[in-house]
Amino acid sequence: MLRAIPIVLAAAVLLTGCTSSTPAPSPSPTQTAVPDPALKSKFPAKYDADSAKTETLRLAGALDALLPGDIVANIDSKDQLVPATDSAKAIYGVIQLVTLKSTVDPTVITKALVDRLHASGWNVLQTTDVEEVYKVTLSSGSIAASSWLLQLSADPRVDNAPAISVQLASPDLPT
Repeated sequence: MLRAIPIVLAAAVLLTGCTSSTPAPSPSPTQTAVPDPALKSKFPAKYDADSAKTETLRLAGALDALLPGDIVANIDSKDQLVPATDSAKAIYGVIQLVTLKSTVDPTVITKALVDRLHASGWNVLQTTDVEEVYKVTLSSGSIAASSWLLQLSADPRVDNAPAISVQLASPDLPT
């Protein structure tokens, strides 16, 4: 039962967007996630590698900001321009491994993140739950040429190191 308390509180913070110092109430079945303007992607008028980097890093930071500091053990982040290949255009990408405190269920946190993203205009494209690993793929909009793609993956299987994997990719860069 004690293990569930930080998880419920963290999910309540994610779902309500509460920033006050008073404890947030536990979410009720009828409570819905509050949209977060910081999660809304902004496709720039001049779209190039620099603007893709800026917006991709901003979105990754907005996701990180949703996670209460008392549940996060570490965030390992890498970002880079992924060059074009014969079969794919260049993109800007961010990969993060968010290691949570051992008492936190990453699936609960990931589902709360997905609720906030969906409320903020992101579309859920695919959800899978195989062997305790919960994966969700989302798009920031309905037009692929101007939408960011995000995959969240929650893995509770490692004792003392539950984690959420974040993979965020910009729209294809112009050639």
